[in-house]
Amino acid sequence: FTAAIGLTGASYLRHQEGATRKLAEQQLSTVADLKAHEIRRWYRENLADAGHIVDSGFAARAVREFLVRPEDREARILVERWLSSLHARHDFARLVLLDTNLQGRLAFPDAEGWVGPLARQRAAEAMGGRRVVVSDLHRSTVSGKINMDLLVPLLEAGGDPVGLVMVELLPETYLFPLIRSWPTPSRTAETLVVRREGDEVLFLNELRHRTNTALNLRLPLVTNGPPAARALLGQAGVTRGLDYRGVPVLAAMRAVPDTPWAMVAKVDEAEVAEPLRDRARAVMAVVGVLVLAAGLGVALTWRHLTTR
Repeated sequence: FTAAIGLTGASYLRHQEGATRKLAEQQLSTVADLKAHEIRRWYRENLADAGHIVDSGFAARAVREFLVRPEDREARILVERWLSSLHARHDFARLVLLDTNLQGRLAFPDAEGWVGPLARQRAAEAMGGRRVVVSDLHRSTVSGKINMDLLVPLLEAGGDPVGLVMVELLPETYLFPLIRSWPTPSRTAETLVVRREGDEVLFLNELRHRTNTALNLRLPLVTNGPPAARALLGQAGVTRGLDYRGVPVLAAMRAVPDTPWAMVAKVDEAEVAEPLRDRARAVMAVVGVLVLAAGLGVALTWRHLTTR
């Protein structure tokens, strides 16, 4: 009786362990898929909005008229209204109009017309290539904020640029809150987004368990490294590993399509195992009671047989 009860309890716990882990893997995969899709959508929508600016012949003509005759008040007002409408319709933090010499001429908001060295470098690439160029997430040397710039050349019918609009996006308005959110209560679960820089993994967002990590924390890019490194090396799916804290985690790895980024949705192994520990204590209590009952039953039966 004792052996049968013990084996039954152990078999139940093994089944529950497999079911619990499978459920955790499914939840992580679902979260990773949804967030990768949303990040991709945010990235593509902003590129599409920038593409519409490139294709706007009216805007190019208005900008050319303003740059040729900056003293013309009507030409200036027309371009200012165009920049204001772009700011109102899209998730743009600010816009700066540059001439073909990459000098700032107008900005919206008016007081924020600076152009950092990285944006100016990308602007030259955009003008030369006659295409939208993205400066990936970086920390501005002027404002100190993390942002991403879209450098958008304004092309006339002949394809020659008449100027360029620098569009600044602040990830703190949508992207970072999306990354930080988690659909269910959890003490340890988090999502992180990374990109490759040489032989290193660069973390792009603030992490749950460590402060001041966005664009600061770097780890070696090695095959057997943390899940973030493996995701950048092309691995996908759910895996076990040690995260940036050296803590064992269960992690779902994904590349974010159409971006230079990869992402990981993860949770500590200890949190996944918590329900199993509670069940194990309950099963051990039940097994103990059943073994005691079996022992008492055998004892009573033996007593009955020996006293006949």
